[in-house]
Amino acid sequence: MTSRFCFLSLLVILTACSPVAAGSNGAPHPNGQVLILWHTAEGSVRRALLARVDEFNATNGWDILIVPEYHGNPADMRNELKAALAAGRAPDLALGRPLDALELGDAVTPIESYVVDERYGLADADLADVYPALLDANRDPRRDGALVSFPVSGEGIVLVYNADRLAALGYLTPPNSWPLFKEVCLVATADSNGDRQPDVFGFGFAARPDFVAAWFRSRGAPLLSDDGTAVGFDGDNGTKMLEMVSDAAQGGCLYPAPGAGADVEAFSAGRVAMIFASTSDLRDIARRVENAGGFRWGVAPVPHGRLPITLDVSGPAWLLLRSTPEKQFAGWLFMRWFATTDQTAAWAADTGQLPIRKSAADRLAQQYAEDPNYSAALGLLPYGAAEPLVSYWPEVAEAATRSVLSVLSGNAPDSVHAQAVAIVEQIIP
Repeated sequence: MTSRFCFLSLLVILTACSPVAAGSNGAPHPNGQVLILWHTAEGSVRRALLARVDEFNATNGWDILIVPEYHGNPADMRNELKAALAAGRAPDLALGRPLDALELGDAVTPIESYVVDERYGLADADLADVYPALLDANRDPRRDGALVSFPVSGEGIVLVYNADRLAALGYLTPPNSWPLFKEVCLVATADSNGDRQPDVFGFGFAARPDFVAAWFRSRGAPLLSDDGTAVGFDGDNGTKMLEMVSDAAQGGCLYPAPGAGADVEAFSAGRVAMIFASTSDLRDIARRVENAGGFRWGVAPVPHGRLPITLDVSGPAWLLLRSTPEKQFAGWLFMRWFATTDQTAAWAADTGQLPIRKSAADRLAQQYAEDPNYSAALGLLPYGAAEPLVSYWPEVAEAATRSVLSVLSGNAPDSVHAQAVAIVEQIIP
């Protein structure tokens, strides 16, 4: 009888302390749920993901098991997701883009209700610790800004410059305005071998839509309004952005990167003085520069002049696919765990991506105090701004990119600008 009493007492204690209590107060019971997670992660990102999943599986108190499955490149995974949904065999979670939540429609469960839940959501202090722009990237303006997905990490567009080259030309700091950027671009272009043709350029130009969007935003001309319902670059600042590109091109200081990654290769080899890059590429740039012989280089915000600094941010997100209430609740518990300061900092350290939390950024700033370029990227997070989450965003960014390419071809900036605005107005529903 004494043994039975001790056993029952121990059972009461364990039940009171166990996360099993998550099934109370009307919440679904997450215990023992097996969740399939689709992803496209490769290299260091895949290793980081598998490490985090293994840790969660081993330590969560609900015996939730996350089973990760690799599904090729992002486009392939999106197609497979659509096919799986049609066949009724979709996964429970996916590591994708916020835009995927819109493309998949009702198959994705918005997570706003989980985030704000009084007992199992994020406390006010936790939400305040997450950078607003990274949350904004996952908010659907058609649902009054409700979160349809949840950020995993962030990346932003920055200016990367050859500090040694600029210093030799008399520029001890990177250009912080577009007129100064054009000046440095022209001065840094030279004929180094005497064949009367430039072989060293000021700017390695890559026609990437995310770069173009960041350029317009920094010039005070975001491509769309905050809610995505109106053109944002239809004023004079939009024309001035194109005029700057046109002037730089006519001055012969742009090196047109012939393919993906060619701008980074040219920068690493010392053939161009400046490029734009995503912060997630900084580790690769550091490796390439070192392998090529090395020089001092730096990271700075996109030129902004008298306007506020901006960091155009985006990043991967968790998508919660519709299933049973128990699986969905278990999926949220995994996301919430992944969003803790410890896990956010570990993920950023392992992948080179930017953390979603301020507390994690502070920790990483101390950890990487001797890496000025990564520290500079961390320091720009408070200036983050996200593009509106609308299904037609890729078309808008592509139209703006074509306008930049058009002025590079010699077309007049004012007419190109007017045409681009008209195209975007037609794209917006």
